[in-house]
Amino acid sequence: MPDFAKGIPLGDPASMRKETNMKTIKYLLLILMIASVSWAQTLKQNQVKDLPDSLLKKMDITSNGLTTIKGAFTIQDSASITIPTGKAGWGRCMIGDNQEHASFTFTAAGVVTLDSTSISANISTTITDDDVFIIYDAGAGIGFKNMLGSALKVAYKIEYYTP
Repeated sequence: MPDFAKGIPLGDPASMRKETNMKTIKYLLLILMIASVSWAQTLKQNQVKDLPDSLLKKMDITSNGLTTIKGAFTIQDSASITIPTGKAGWGRCMIGDNQEHASFTFTAAGVVTLDSTSISANISTTITDDDVFIIYDAGAGIGFKNMLGSALKVAYKIEYYTP
């Protein structure tokens, strides 16, 4: 045996098989998790109207206390949806074929602030405005409201946490 290998335990074949089996199990679990997330994203993309909190909860991806939700769905004219309450975070959204878009932040109290360097002309935070896409304070959460005159698809990515 060469000098550099002296004192290194070689292990027995049974323990090596056990480690290989554990790695295989971990790999299969990872594949199942990815498939589950993929299924959830497909389900979310096929939603046509409001997304209830229970459905959004199934779409959450949480890592170290930061939750990410993302997806796309059609929102009817004058319809609105709300995002989880009591959370602070940031996000981006786009409606239509890049018809309107915005970057924004929000507080746990639901106060929405638009990033003035990254919004299009017809984005608002005032719920009573017409002919705009509204990102608004919906109580202790935030909401999206389509006031652009027709049903449009909205895509979003929101990251939030409990402060």
